[in-house]
Amino acid sequence: MEKRVRGAAQVGLSVALAASLCAAGDIWDYEAVNADGTGSHPLVDAAPAEENRVTVVGIALNTTGELLDPSQMYSIFIQDETDWGGMQVWAGSWWYDPWPHPNYIPVEAGDRVQVRGLLGNHNGKVFINDRHSSSPMTVFEVAILEQGVGMPGPDVIPSVASCNYFDQSRAGGAEYYQTHWCRLNDLEVVSGDWASGQQLVVTDGTGDVGLLLAGPGDFAGPAPTSPFDAIGIFDQEDEELPWHDSYRLWVKRDEHIAVQTDSPAGWLREGWNMMSVPNAAWDSGVSAVLSDLAAAGNVLQSSLFRFAADAGYEMYPADFTQVDCGLGYWLRLTTAADASMKGIRAAGEVTIDLAEGWSLIGHPHMDAVALAACEVSDGATTQSFADAVAAGWLQGTLYAYEASGYVEVTGGGAEDTLRPWYGYWILAYRPGLALVIPTPR
Repeated sequence: MEKRVRGAAQVGLSVALAASLCAAGDIWDYEAVNADGTGSHPLVDAAPAEENRVTVVGIALNTTGELLDPSQMYSIFIQDETDWGGMQVWAGSWWYDPWPHPNYIPVEAGDRVQVRGLLGNHNGKVFINDRHSSSPMTVFEVAILEQGVGMPGPDVIPSVASCNYFDQSRAGGAEYYQTHWCRLNDLEVVSGDWASGQQLVVTDGTGDVGLLLAGPGDFAGPAPTSPFDAIGIFDQEDEELPWHDSYRLWVKRDEHIAVQTDSPAGWLREGWNMMSVPNAAWDSGVSAVLSDLAAAGNVLQSSLFRFAADAGYEMYPADFTQVDCGLGYWLRLTTAADASMKGIRAAGEVTIDLAEGWSLIGHPHMDAVALAACEVSDGATTQSFADAVAAGWLQGTLYAYEASGYVEVTGGGAEDTLRPWYGYWILAYRPGLALVIPTPR
């Protein structure tokens, strides 16, 4: 079968790795399937014998315990560095005493690992498992060849329609992406609860596919209401033959979800704007985050400024090249335009460090938060915004900038809120303070 070689990223392997690879088998060949989705390689489900054990080498796509409860199960996914293949490795704790088995060592995502064991079928994928037995012959062995090699870049799947169907040839479809670190773009939730351990159905308009949020993850609702991108391990868990369905993207943590947010319509005006971004972007480069503004004809070079208490104003790109969530910026536009970006939603409260004197900050959430609901910390004590003002820690008025000029924001009224895409001046009277902005309600 034709191999799907990953190309130039595979050059430069060490002599030691090359020797290991020579002794290792071809994951792509081991993952070949029959027409019903079962594994077609002759060693799949072969009798427990030393000559039937296989050795595979690849990059671990997950840290032990990121996908499943480590007190109950051991599971890692590995992706081949030199060919287009990937494989899951799995064992259950209830066959062993004590647990974990000493062969099942902790692994970090990005480690280069070697696994030796028996191949088996499971709900649409070929994997290495323990055959539901504690026999020494069925226990697989995990070894770390090199720590901290780094995660592969995600394979961008063109559309859901490209990955939600079975193709025995693996020229395309779900079997092609099986057990790979992948990215799907512009998704919307069709059904399911947005919480750790839950499986949802998502679509990009071309079809539906599963989205599994890892149980040990940090996911918290509500579900995104705007298009989002997701990075995870493409997987299958079909419970009935033929194993042609139930494909899913298994997402490890909230930081692997990037949600779209749009600037308020008509808010970014020709001339000066004091703005921020409400998400931490995967690509936080200025040209990426503010690409809509550049596309409208604006020149970003020498038009974007941030403020540092110890240095004063700094200019893009001479002094910085990224837009950071939580900071405020001055932006001069020659053409009014709306902006849209995708970034990681803050999963909980956000803490923004304040310099003594003036700080230019940004609102780090996609929804507004009342200033009165915020807190202030000095590292030892945390108190409400109102109490911090009364204690002389900071000034009780923040300043936003709109078309008419500066607008005061205080902690006294329901309308005094911190809003997404806005920047704010805040004055601290002492060093070491931080503004704590809670999760929007």
